[in-house]
Amino acid sequence: MNDSDAPPEETSTGQPETTVKSGLRVPRAVRKRLRAAAVAKVRQDIIHAGRQESDYAQEDLEYLVAEKEKEIWSGLGWKGFGVVALLLGINIGI
Repeated sequence: MNDSDAPPEETSTGQPETTVKSGLRVPRAVRKRLRAAAVAKVRQDIIHAGRQESDYAQEDLEYLVAEKEKEIWSGLGWKGFGVVALLLGINIGI
């Protein structure tokens, strides 16, 4: 069995370990809210494009939601940086 076939590591609670690329463990509630926000934004994008969800294959919708999740994560990073800078009295224009 190679690494790609290996099951995910389990935590002490017996749940599979899920990580973000940075290696930080994100609480399940946060992941659910992020997923819900990504789905809502993809639906909004589909409506703005004048299409319906049924026009897309399931794999395409999953890809669009995953890409939107990445966008949201990157936006959160910059917003968090902006909040810290603001608390330190630095204006960076966010």
